[in-house]
Amino acid sequence: MSIQSVRRTLELSQLRDGTPPQRGLTADEKLASTIRWRRIRQWDRIDDECANLLPWINLNPAGNEFQQGVFKKGGTGWNMVALSWRWGFDGCIAYNVFPMEDRDPDALDNWFSSSAQEFIHAANSLISEDLRTFDAAIAAWGTNKHARRFVPSLLKAVQAKRFEESPALDLWCLKKNSDGSPKHPARISHSLFPERYIPSDMGEVHV
Repeated sequence: MSIQSVRRTLELSQLRDGTPPQRGLTADEKLASTIRWRRIRQWDRIDDECANLLPWINLNPAGNEFQQGVFKKGGTGWNMVALSWRWGFDGCIAYNVFPMEDRDPDALDNWFSSSAQEFIHAANSLISEDLRTFDAAIAAWGTNKHARRFVPSLLKAVQAKRFEESPALDLWCLKKNSDGSPKHPARISHSLFPERYIPSDMGEVHV
């Protein structure tokens, strides 16, 4: 299985001029009706297995609704599409520290009192398997208090699934927050260049 060189595109990224794509393919993978571990948005080279896709590791999915073939302007998903496109990618993949779909991050507080950890562990296994084929990803989970607790387990799962001959997954971000966490893409300029990210202040483990 070959490794996709995301790192090279990030290192050489130049901002594309023009309007980000507003149409393309959206595909979800779920563990349950509101438990989504992956969403792919792709606008170029749709049928090409060598298409250059950018993985993002976010906090949690904002919601379930989308119109197939259309990328809705505004919000986290649109910002990921716009930035990934401007940096030179054919599509982007959204993974999440927490797979629960909800627009309100505060809803995570109640979710953790139920069967959350079972879903988190299952999602971590699938995400880490998926990321085996990439050499880099964008860290974008923000300052959420629960991320401090669960990000390390996801990063360790990712490292455990790497091929023996593969380099460690290289993490990048949009910016770093004051607490050392990577900035969430909810409210961000589309003129940013990606920068290297080394988890530090949150007790996270660099993979």
